[in-house]
Amino acid sequence: MLEPKRDSSYKDEGEITSAKRLIRKLHKNFNHFADIVVADALYCKTTWIKEVTSLGVDAVVRVKDKRLNIVKNALGIFKSRQADDKWIVNKGSNKRIKIKAWDEDDIEMADKKTKVRFIKFIEKIQVGDNIKIKEAWIITTDKITSVKTLWEIMHKRWNIENNIFHQLKTEWHLDHCFIHSPTGIEAVLMFIFISFNLMQLYFFRCIRGFREKKMLQVDIVEDLRDGMLMIKKWKNPIFAKT
Repeated sequence: MLEPKRDSSYKDEGEITSAKRLIRKLHKNFNHFADIVVADALYCKTTWIKEVTSLGVDAVVRVKDKRLNIVKNALGIFKSRQADDKWIVNKGSNKRIKIKAWDEDDIEMADKKTKVRFIKFIEKIQVGDNIKIKEAWIITTDKITSVKTLWEIMHKRWNIENNIFHQLKTEWHLDHCFIHSPTGIEAVLMFIFISFNLMQLYFFRCIRGFREKKMLQVDIVEDLRDGMLMIKKWKNPIFAKT
């Protein structure tokens, strides 16, 4: 939980501060709780990198801000050479992704002391006759893992964002909580998470071939809702005005 009141005089309480508390708590309770922590572009900061590595864990962080010196330096190096690695990923019979990767160690961050590995990916995504080009950057303290595996890690992070956070915010009302007590907020969040998890179990464990049939979750929810409305003597106030 965020604790803004505790930090009101220093104005430093936010997502990153809370995340630091979280990983310290995880380390205290479970010691080496993970090999790698993956984070979005907000965490492209020296303080976060130092916090993670101090616990014996590597960091993989997405980078988006072109204005950062670390980005300018890395892209300047990559501009004068060919890609360090390239490969093809086939997703189904109709989608092919050609990936090129540029990889450079010991790129300095803002404090001039912390050095990280900077990787640039260019993806040529072909679906049928349509072709799109995408570019993505990451930094990592992991000097061993291959660029192919790091590319997979980056995409798995996107999947979490799209399939969990985005869905919870847009379809499950995980936005503003109108209860202000810590216990109440946690209870509301837990009810939302439990409901979401039960629905996911229903989709992927009870419906045969759900993923293969490419069924939309929202369509099934609408069918369930319509089915409840058809039940005789249904008096749920949620559907009273429908």
